[in-house]
Amino acid sequence: MKLIVGIGGMTNGGKTTLANGLHRSLPNCCVIHQDDFFKPQDQIAVGEDGFKQWDVLESLDMEAMLSTVRAWLSNPQKFARAHGVNVQPGAPDTHILLLEGFLLYSYEPLVDLYSRRYFLTVPYEECKWRRSTRTYTVPDPPGLFDGHVWPMYQKYKREMEAHGVDVGKSLSRTRPARRGSEPSLSHPSALSSALPLGNLEVPPEVLPQSLLPLIPSVFSGSLTLRSAASPARVTSLLEQPQ
Repeated sequence: MKLIVGIGGMTNGGKTTLANGLHRSLPNCCVIHQDDFFKPQDQIAVGEDGFKQWDVLESLDMEAMLSTVRAWLSNPQKFARAHGVNVQPGAPDTHILLLEGFLLYSYEPLVDLYSRRYFLTVPYEECKWRRSTRTYTVPDPPGLFDGHVWPMYQKYKREMEAHGVDVGKSLSRTRPARRGSEPSLSHPSALSSALPLGNLEVPPEVLPQSLLPLIPSVFSGSLTLRSAASPARVTSLLEQPQ
């Protein structure tokens, strides 16, 4: 079985943290980051807002990203080995590809390839603060967030909804973060369907605590957290669905 999971959402919303945590924890799992497909800086146009248009679909080489996804679809085992992922022969016969990015659902050729789509959000104030603390290869000029980043996020979200792109209920924060603390994330309710990945055992040292509340909204089956110090101790995180 091949499963493609979309982890989309706003800038600085926790997409990469979630994708990387799942990538480290799940067997036979690869990840593709949309940010790896930005075009060179000299190919990024300046818009009417006066800013370089980094937060638009045209800033990304989406054909190259689609080709990479198709390479995984044609041979997940070969793709995994080429990207340093150990294929586990004893794991369930399921291969997982995580696609992570801020405009995953705005490129039509990709939309129907997802087994499940998720969209992560944080409040405006939290998003703006997180963005201000990040260091980018191309630094944000003054006013970029309110003048370009946030308006483009709202534009593409409206377009996604207008085109009827079905995503799992937004995964959002329940309270503001304290600086220097792990974000506390939760899912508001059970989603209508989940990925049938069977039984998984996840070492606790590779799964950030902030991701645990999200796990039930992504996976069905029995997910357990096994203590490395005490192999006999197994804490159940998700009951087998009825």
